[in-house]
Amino acid sequence: MILKGTPAIKGRAAGKILVLGKRKKRRKKRLTLPELRQEVEKYSEYLKKISVDVGAGSIYRVYEAILHDPQLWEKVESLISEGEKNALRAFVRVIEDYADELSGSEHEKFRNLGFELRIWLRDFENFVEGHHSEILENSTGRIVVGYELNIMDVFRIIKYGVSGVVLERGSLTSHPILMLKSRGIPTLIRVRDAVSKARRYRYAYLDAMEGFVEFSRRPLRIQVNEEKKTIHLLTNGGRVRMADGEEVTLQINVDIPEELEDFKGLGVGLFRTEYLYLMGVVSRDDQEYVYRKLSESVYPNVLTIRLFDLGGEKAPLGMDIPSHVRGIRYLLEYNRKLLEDQIEAINRASVRGNIRVLIPMVSTVEEVLEVRRLLKADIPLGIMIETPAAALIADRFKKFASFFSVGTNDLSQYVMAIDRKVSDYRFHPAIFRLVWYSFDKFRYQKERYSVCGDLAASHMGLLALLSLGIRVFSVPPAYIPDAVELIEKMDGETLNRVFRHIMVAYSEKDVEGILFHVLREKGIVEGDVSGRKVEMSTDLYESLKPSVEDAGNS
Repeated sequence: MILKGTPAIKGRAAGKILVLGKRKKRRKKRLTLPELRQEVEKYSEYLKKISVDVGAGSIYRVYEAILHDPQLWEKVESLISEGEKNALRAFVRVIEDYADELSGSEHEKFRNLGFELRIWLRDFENFVEGHHSEILENSTGRIVVGYELNIMDVFRIIKYGVSGVVLERGSLTSHPILMLKSRGIPTLIRVRDAVSKARRYRYAYLDAMEGFVEFSRRPLRIQVNEEKKTIHLLTNGGRVRMADGEEVTLQINVDIPEELEDFKGLGVGLFRTEYLYLMGVVSRDDQEYVYRKLSESVYPNVLTIRLFDLGGEKAPLGMDIPSHVRGIRYLLEYNRKLLEDQIEAINRASVRGNIRVLIPMVSTVEEVLEVRRLLKADIPLGIMIETPAAALIADRFKKFASFFSVGTNDLSQYVMAIDRKVSDYRFHPAIFRLVWYSFDKFRYQKERYSVCGDLAASHMGLLALLSLGIRVFSVPPAYIPDAVELIEKMDGETLNRVFRHIMVAYSEKDVEGILFHVLREKGIVEGDVSGRKVEMSTDLYESLKPSVEDAGNS
């Protein structure tokens, strides 16, 4: 029995199946307010202990902040004063209201947190009622199959050595998936009917590289390749050589500090600080502690801290912000104190000299000058190229910014006039032309220009960006092994061929065609890519040939 799904964390694993049953709703245990507070304290201690065991302190603080939020308890007490006799039921209602509010946000990460709160709430209720998780010490080497995971499930998966995860639901940017990603546990999500099908079998082979899971009644005699391709990166700052000797530098994107655990030899090309905001880490002292600790952890490599990217569809709850205001514009015009506190925390934390600052959603030189005025002179300042304005006048920013990093998601959205949740048009030739137009201003200073967007975390996207001449990339930790494999198989002649084809392409299909053709030629992929049949027809290939030389001269 073979089922297909979406790879969330690439890798392969095989083992016995552990099916997580659907969490049933039970009649809530009746608690008084003092009894509820006692249960919350017990659960908080339990949560703290297991999170420390797996090195997930920052995630623990999110839930700790919720459990001890004074406003939460005021609302619980208010419901009790209005006649609710069961304090546990009042607590559940308040948390569900929080989850509903978060789920209504247009920003994916806030919606994910709302989804996680509902799942976590069931874990808390199970704890109060004395019911324990099915993920126990004898789960070592198992393939967990379930509907979804809460953060406590993930803590247990890490602690007890689960080999792989298959889920019917899930989001690529949720807390549970990010935690699994930080440990490199192969994970497949959005696998239809996985739970009901898995109950009929005993063993599973999970291939989160090709996007499928195979269930069997007998042990699957499949060799799982556990080779690690990142070991040599830990000693040379992430530099990888292409087949012809040219160097490419790899860094990692980080949402939570725990993602650094297995990649301490690499620089951080993007530390998204929005999660600190969600965790309530906004004071100067708290931020300084986090930044200083991260700086020490990655030293002597670079730590790139992106300023809070809030506003627009990322508007924090309870803040009335015009939909068109986002990123640095929001910080400068609507929350200057938050900006000043963050920059002051960075100024204090910059002791080792390896911190640099990245400004989100830049569109004017004046925005850069204002941040530069607040930041210590010896801290490098860079800008995100994620608006067409920044891409078109990148040369004008060179005098005021030390480095540049392309955010491909937002840039694609604004170039193509589409919703950022839509994945279509990622390979439209217009996007690559605009990126190349901005990068071309740095052809003799390649180290100043990088890509940190999601496009670089896929074989086709990385190949296309390499062909433009870009040699610095920041990607999710889980993609590092694949990026190394691809880079080491590339050479200048191949990349020039890809570049020329992209520059004369008429459509996204044309671009995907040449990328897939080269990836298959180099033995990096076989058959379909991401479940899509992408073929380059002979007619198309031949029609491009006369234009190749012209493209190279353009």
